[in-house]
Amino acid sequence: MSYGCVGARTYTGLTASELVLTVPGGEFAGLLERLQTTVAANAALAPFHQEQKARFLLT
Repeated sequence: MSYGCVGARTYTGLTASELVLTVPGGEFAGLLERLQTTVAANAALAPFHQEQKARFLLT
């Protein structure tokens, strides 16, 4: 992971809020699988945490 030097940012058009992340090709499929698991877990848990937050704010 890198924020990139000014040269890299100039030639690639990266903004100050972007970075470069490299993943070895052999690990890419596993990364996608783990990301899908995380996204699904977050979607399943979001309603619970929204309810908890609402309860916390009411007390």
